[in-house]
This record gives sequence, structure tokens and C-alpha cells, in this order.
Amino acid sequence: MNHDSATVDVRKPFVARTIRKFAGPVMLGWIALMVGLNVIVPQLEPVTEANRGPLVPVDAPSSQALIHIGEVFKESDSNSLLMVVLEGDHKLNEADHAFYDDLVAKLKHDQHVQYVMNLWGQGTTAAGVQSNDGLASYTLVRVAGDLGSSLSDQSIKAVRDLVSQIKTPPGLKVYVSGAAPLSADMLEIGNKSLITIMFVTIELIVAMLLAVYRSISTALLILVMVMMELVCGRGFVSFLAYHKFIQISEFAPNILVSLILGAGTDYAIFLIGRYHEARQAGEDREAAYYSAVNGASHVILGSGLAVAGATFCLTFTRLNYFNTCGIPCAVAMLTAVAAALTFGPALLTLGSRFGIFEPKRRGGAGIWRKVGTLTVRWPGRVLLASCVVVLVGSLTLPTYHPNYDDRLYVADDVPSKQGYAASDRHFPVSKLNSDMLAVESDHDMRNSTDMLALDRLARNIFHSSGVGMIQSTTRPLGTPLEHSSFTYTIGTMGTKIKELLPFLTDLNNRLTDTASITDRMAGLLRRQQGLTSQQAGAAHIAADAARGMKEVTDSMRDNVADFDDF
Repeated sequence: MNHDSATVDVRKPFVARTIRKFAGPVMLGWIALMVGLNVIVPQLEPVTEANRGPLVPVDAPSSQALIHIGEVFKESDSNSLLMVVLEGDHKLNEADHAFYDDLVAKLKHDQHVQYVMNLWGQGTTAAGVQSNDGLASYTLVRVAGDLGSSLSDQSIKAVRDLVSQIKTPPGLKVYVSGAAPLSADMLEIGNKSLITIMFVTIELIVAMLLAVYRSISTALLILVMVMMELVCGRGFVSFLAYHKFIQISEFAPNILVSLILGAGTDYAIFLIGRYHEARQAGEDREAAYYSAVNGASHVILGSGLAVAGATFCLTFTRLNYFNTCGIPCAVAMLTAVAAALTFGPALLTLGSRFGIFEPKRRGGAGIWRKVGTLTVRWPGRVLLASCVVVLVGSLTLPTYHPNYDDRLYVADDVPSKQGYAASDRHFPVSKLNSDMLAVESDHDMRNSTDMLALDRLARNIFHSSGVGMIQSTTRPLGTPLEHSSFTYTIGTMGTKIKELLPFLTDLNNRLTDTASITDRMAGLLRRQQGLTSQQAGAAHIAADAARGMKEVTDSMRDNVADFDDF
């Protein structure tokens, strides 16, 4: 078949003519842009690692509550928590305690650590953070930086480095685990696996292109176009993030790489496929070029803008997992579209001059014609068959339940997951992910009335669905205090009464003796009263006699006076 035998009049837009005329400079311009972006700013991964923000918005209720707890207790101003888990193959002893005390002292002096809840170092609270078998203990550490941010990851790394620098006693293992370390480990694993995923994807793309076009040169040039889009897209995003124009997270590089590899390959296939159709229709290479550009440009532009717009809408979400992906992915997609609309036609121009993009076989137009005829002839049946296929794929949808346990998605040798496993061996499941509940009042709650109210609140929460244990001021060990129960109080009163019973019996006997003596004293007092009454009667008689004597005496005195007158 002679592909250059026919010349067809086709529309030649200004942009397409300009790109074809200056194909070399256009390609050199994109290459210069690619090199410049990679020279001016670092690669996307280190830029992301240094500038990413928190994964959970700080205005979320849980984050606000955790930060507020840290402020009122003067502990921390972040929402990053980690747990240092100690596990021994023996019951934890003095050597393990000495290691723990040394670790806590160094953690408190580290600039990345804002607070250490040293419960195991206090005799009154040690039992609350030690397992029932005595083989494990844990302590809570609040570090600088919000969950998922660069500062948080730096703080977690600092704590792990500090733990590794202290020599552990024989038989003791120390794990740094919890929500923040697990999140950091997941992001690190994602970054490490991104390169593997990218190369595997590229290999699959090359294999697919070789199977479809049966031309190594065609497959390689399409791959060059896709890689140009990918490198430039990553470079633009890295530039914007490096200069703080946009926010970014670890998820953005992963998503934009997948988007560009997929969409960029599609755009190249659109362009090359349309070129092959034109060549097989008898058009010469120049006419086929314009047919390809005219037929694929609007499809590439529409598809790219749709994807870019959809990803940009992620910016309006509140969850930082998503809104930090919006602008980076949109910028990368727009870059890929621009490259596909300019670098792609330029590459097609140069490649077609050397016959690289010539079709190696006739297309399958007959197959697609039959599919179209079938659809037009029986639209209802085709629609029904399509719906059945969709429904078959949706049969499992009602059984779908989202799972938020990130431990299921990491390998068993991940350090944070090993810490969770160690905790689960000795403590209730999810001990390291315990929820915090703060109770505030407008007065000092250190009184018996408020303590009873707090204990009643703890009891009601404990009976809620999904709650396995609750530790509070009134339940430091996770269970009600034995000495605070009503039965213990009644039992203690009975014991005390039993202890006092001999003393009470002796006192009763003494009171009986006292009563007898009192009766005798009462009899004596009654006799004394009788004698006193008799004495009073005698006194009355004496008084009467005295009065009579006085009268006689007065009479004698008067008579003697009369005698003196004579």
C-alpha cells in the first residue's frame, strides 16, 4: 500500500501550522523547560516532605479538642500523639525502670517533645500503664507538629533516634508506635513504592503499545511524550510548592503521577491513532498530520480540562487528604494537556518525516463498524445488556463497609505496626488508639461531690457500645477503686465495729458497775436528805426556843428597868 499516493485538502489551523513549521524549536523549548524546572527547584518528593501540611484539618472537632486539652493542661499545642511501648521477655524489673527513667529524662529535654506522660515512673499511677502480666508498659508522648505534617514526621524521627541511642537492658524491646508514627510510616512506604509503581506502569504501557502498534520506535516516542508531560508536570508542582504558592501532601505526587501516566498515554494514542486512520484512508503525511491534530486536539483539551476541573474541585473539601491534592493535580493535568497539544504534534511532525509513525497493519474499522451497526439496530437490547454488566459489577456494593484501621494496609515489619502488635499481646486491642474525653467546669472539681459526678459519668461511658475500658481520675486502673465502692464501705464499717466490740463490752460492764455505785450514792443521798430534814426541824425548834428566850430576856430587861425607877 502506498501511503503517500493521495493528497487530500484538509483544514490547516494556525496553531497546527505553526507547530508543524517550528516543530524543532517547540520540542527544544519543552526540553529546556523540563531541564530548567529540574535545575531551579528540587525534585517533588523532597519538596513535598519539607512542605506538607497536616493530614487532618486543625479545625476538625477531634483536633480542636486534642489541642484544647493540651492547652488547658499546659502540655502541647499539636495533635500528634505517639506511644513508647516497652515489652520484655520477663517481668519488667529495676533495670527496665532505670532505662525508662533515663529515656523519659532525655525525651523531656528534646526540642521535638512537648510533653511526656510519666505515669510508670510514679508509684501511685504505675499500675495503670503496666500490663496485668507485668511484661509490658507504655507512656504517652506529645510531639511538635500536627499529624502528618513535616514537623510531626521530624519529631517522630527524633524520638526514634533517641530511643535507638539508649542501650536497652537484655530482654527488653522498645517500640515507637501510635497514630502519628503509623501515619508517618504509611507515607514513607508510599513514597518508596511510588517509584516501583511508576516503573511497573511504564513497562505495562510499553508492552501495550508494542502489542497495539507493533513498532518499537512508535512505542518509544509515545513514551517520550508521556515522560515529558510527567516530568514537566511534576516540575511545575514542585516549583509552586517550593515557593509556598500551594499546599501539598504526600498523596498529591502519587495521584498526579498516575493521572499523567494514564491520561498522557491516552492523549498520545488519540493523536497517533487519528494519524493512522488518516494514513490508512489514503491521506499523505502532511494531510494526515492535520487530520490527526484537528480530530484529536478538542478531545485532548476537553478530556484534560474535565480531569483538571474535577481534581481542582478537591480544593473545596475540608479533609487535607483531598484538598492538598486539588491544585497540584490540576496544575499537573493542565501541563500534560499543554504538552500533548504542542509537544505531541511537534513530535508527530518530526517522526512522520522519517516514517516512524506509519501504521504497521490495517486498522480494525470493520469491527467498530459492526459494533456501531449493532448498537443502532438494537439500541434497547444493547442498553439492557450494558445495564446487566453494570449491575453485575455492583452486586458487591451493598456489602462494602469502609475500614479506617490503617494497620491493615501496611506490612507486619513496619515499626509502628510492630508496636501495635506488642501492645495487643499484653493490653486490650487498640490500647494505643484510646480516645480522650475532657470535662471542664467553672469551679474546682477536687471535691467529693464532683468526684462522684465524674465517676458516674465514667460509668455511663463505660456502658456505651464499643467501649472496652475507661481510665479517669476516679478509675486510674481502668476499674472502679475498691475503696470507693459502697459495699467496701459497709464491709469496712462492719470490720471496725467487730474490732471495737470487746472495748464496747468492757465499757458496758463498767457502765453497769457505775450504775450500781450510782444507786448506792442515791440511797446515801436520800438518807442524808432525811437527816438534813430532821436537822432542819431541830433548827426550827431551836429558833422558836431562841425567840421565846429573847422575849423572856426582853421582859426581864424591862422589869429590871422598872426596878431601877424605884
